[in-house]
Amino acid sequence: TAEGWLKEMSSEDQSTLWNGYIETLVKIHALDPAELKLDFLAKPELGASPLDQELAYYENFYAWAYPEGGHPYVEPALAWLHANRPPEPEQKRLVWGDARIGNMIFQGPRCAAVIDWEMVFVGNPVADLAWFITMDRVFTEGIGLERLAGIHDKAATIARWERNVARRASDYEFYEVFAAWRFAVIMARVFLQMKHYE
Repeated sequence: TAEGWLKEMSSEDQSTLWNGYIETLVKIHALDPAELKLDFLAKPELGASPLDQELAYYENFYAWAYPEGGHPYVEPALAWLHANRPPEPEQKRLVWGDARIGNMIFQGPRCAAVIDWEMVFVGNPVADLAWFITMDRVFTEGIGLERLAGIHDKAATIARWERNVARRASDYEFYEVFAAWRFAVIMARVFLQMKHYE
């Protein structure tokens, strides 16, 4: 969003890219983890459900990554997540985990491949939608940049995803906080590393 090929595209091509991103997400979220034999993605030692497991995984990561503890944003957000946990969806789907344009390979404005799957899990695909929108906000308003002309806003992105998957983005607010919290946990570690090596 600051410089480079995406910014230099026409607004029409930017819109094509954005819509193609959503279509790619929809294809991922249509996959049946059981058919793909992805049981190995479960972390039963961390909890009974996929959401329990993801929360516990990142709590453990936070304890390791930020041994100082007491982060003024991470810990209140974690308490909110525990207090506002939504029910698990009946139909669990593949969740990419790090769903963002920077993890896609393009031919022109069209997605050719998705990469970077180390955050993948099986659960509610709304987690991907919320992560994508949150990362877009981080790399625009989070660093003082305006949105590109062809890139759709949050409401339009959610509406298009809902139309394409023929389901509501239920519990979006929870997964938006979950996305921001995960990103804060990861960046807390990055900032400590930067401080260490300065």
